[in-house]
Amino acid sequence: MADFNALRDKVLVSLNTVAEKTKVVASTVADKAKDTAQIAKLNMEIASERDRVKKAYLELGKLYYDTHKDDPDGFFTQLCQEVTLSLSRVSALEDEIARLKATDTEDVDVEFENVVSAAEEDADCTCTKEDFQEEAPAAEEETPEE
Repeated sequence: MADFNALRDKVLVSLNTVAEKTKVVASTVADKAKDTAQIAKLNMEIASERDRVKKAYLELGKLYYDTHKDDPDGFFTQLCQEVTLSLSRVSALEDEIARLKATDTEDVDVEFENVVSAAEEDADCTCTKEDFQEEAPAAEEETPEE
């Protein structure tokens, strides 16, 4: 009976140890999940702030171009010239689109000729609707299995 009690005590100690370690692991996993959620939230905030910075840079560049396009300083000269050239291209392309849209095609008369080769003219073309209908596949007869 003493052996049984000793064995029971060892099992209880082992179960208590497993339970405590399980609690520690569960707590660690919960903390990691919280940290991961917080990291995701912070990354979203960072992305939002970077987007704001990009918009501010774009607005700053546009403002500089608008105020200095005729007399840019130093290395801004090339960038301003590129913007001016691109805006000029955009304007020309928009003008071309407007011109194409304004073209009136209602006055154009198009005549189509019936072009038939001599061989086709001589051929007997007496096709009927039935000539183009597909035949239904014949149903296969089933044989009883033995």
